[in-house]
Amino acid sequence: MVKNKAAEVSNLFDLPEDEQWTRVTQPNAHYMERLAQIHNRNIHSERGIETAGLETTTIPATIARRQWFRFTSPPWSYHEGLVREFYAAMVPEVFKAHGLVWVRETQVQISPQAINAYLGTPDVPECAHFGGLPSGLVHQLGYDTLAGNLAASLRRDGRRVWGPNDSLLQHGDLHPEMAFWTVFINYHLMGAHHRTTVNMETAQILYAIQHDLQFDVGRIIFDQILSVGYDLRSLLYFPGLITHFCRQVDINEASDIRYLTKPQKEMGKKAYNYFCTTHGLPNLPTAGGYRNRGRGGGRGAAAQPQPAAGQGGVPPPPFGGYPEDPPPWAQQLIQDVGGLRNEYSTMRTMMSQLMGQSRNQPAPEPARPQTVHVYSRGHRNVVLQPGESSRQNNDSDSD
Repeated sequence: MVKNKAAEVSNLFDLPEDEQWTRVTQPNAHYMERLAQIHNRNIHSERGIETAGLETTTIPATIARRQWFRFTSPPWSYHEGLVREFYAAMVPEVFKAHGLVWVRETQVQISPQAINAYLGTPDVPECAHFGGLPSGLVHQLGYDTLAGNLAASLRRDGRRVWGPNDSLLQHGDLHPEMAFWTVFINYHLMGAHHRTTVNMETAQILYAIQHDLQFDVGRIIFDQILSVGYDLRSLLYFPGLITHFCRQVDINEASDIRYLTKPQKEMGKKAYNYFCTTHGLPNLPTAGGYRNRGRGGGRGAAAQPQPAAGQGGVPPPPFGGYPEDPPPWAQQLIQDVGGLRNEYSTMRTMMSQLMGQSRNQPAPEPARPQTVHVYSRGHRNVVLQPGESSRQNNDSDSD
């Protein structure tokens, strides 16, 4: 029945303008059926980016150049009920044409331009006809030529191999930074695709990030939201973004912290190093370099040797890496820790001396308890008091 509804409005622009608007402003007649379909669908929430520790990579520079600051500290908390109601109420063809969805008797309107305005990303009109992807690279170069170029640019070994049977690009063959951006794309642009492989659309976005090509973030996200509306068996993407647009039209629960679900933990250096460790690549420097200098680096650094630049390893940190002397705050911290260690060592020495003195002194004899022994003999009891002799002769008892 849902498909019939979609077919019913597929020729929306063939109708007169007044009837088009009437059709658009009507809630979805199959709302309850769609809501039942997505009742148990998992929600795939957005994740922010934590740039601390990524200074030796090009990731912070890419964020600054593309003005992706919204992704570094986003309010991605979402209202699960409103997100499900949004997808259940969507009439896909109406949303495709006008970006309108009825949620709790209120019209929520989303467009590529509105998404870009919220995220602070630019509109790229020339990418609109290619689903927001960078300038239709497939149409310009052809699939085979583009696949070879993408593979050669994104793979660590530079080979023009597009995965097994030239079908997909393997995630493990990517440069570490491209692998990081793949995770970002899965959470913010293209939905949760399979992590072990990279499809053509994701590869084009990676190529655009690598070569500073333009693509339309708002258009890509809009099309992904629409794809969920068509296929209710998939995960429910972009819950934080949908909650934001519900908040804009004054749906009260979208702003009530009691009903919001916290976003996932931000991804950053840990995600980068996890990929490197899995594939035997050098990890990023750790913040514990001062304390562990001369002993193989900080925690986790000893697992992989750090080859020099130009020998297949990562380039050294800027400004020559860590300075010979730690900064003032680190010096003060080291002094404080050293003072605590000295105090602890002194206390242990004193405790050892006291314990040694106590062992050299003879232990005092324990006081013998004063006891009363009662001996029973027949029907009589003889009570013996403690003294030099506890034996008493009783002639009367010798019988």
